[in-house]
Amino acid sequence: DGTGVLYDENSVISSDITLHAFWNDELILCSINGNTHGDLQSCIDEANTGDTITLLDNTRGHDILVDSSKDITLDLNGYTLSNDVTTSNPVITNRGKLTVINGTVSSAASAGVFNNEGVGELTIGNGARIIATGARQGIYNDGAKLVISDGAYISATASARATVQNHGNGQLIIT
Repeated sequence: DGTGVLYDENSVISSDITLHAFWNDELILCSINGNTHGDLQSCIDEANTGDTITLLDNTRGHDILVDSSKDITLDLNGYTLSNDVTTSNPVITNRGKLTVINGTVSSAASAGVFNNEGVGELTIGNGARIIATGARQGIYNDGAKLVISDGAYISATASARATVQNHGNGQLIIT
């Protein structure tokens, strides 16, 4: 169920153990400040102000909502969070304060990668990569604050949309 002690290539085993493994495409493993959890949306919902959510594997096919009450960091941990299925929802809709670092968020679907809405504050930094190869923009910034910094990379190859669409008096800061 994704709980218990996490064993990886750096774990030292000093006595007999029973190790349980599971494979489930529906389960997105993540951690909040080092404590493992199940799916990514649950991690985001359970996170408190200032928490860091760390992705523990590549995952695809889900759309995530960051509520306006959230002030969190999503550390992709070198992995890719993607949406390559037919959907009208972006990979992440942000209405809170979200910082995305250290990995890739991509969409090959008919929806963009990010919708940053209303009071949302979205920071893309520290080597994060945002890649849209579907029919929408990489980031749709609708009246919100968008900061692109620290070696972030954003790309969109759709001919119909921009890489970043700054709309509705959105604030765009590139450093």
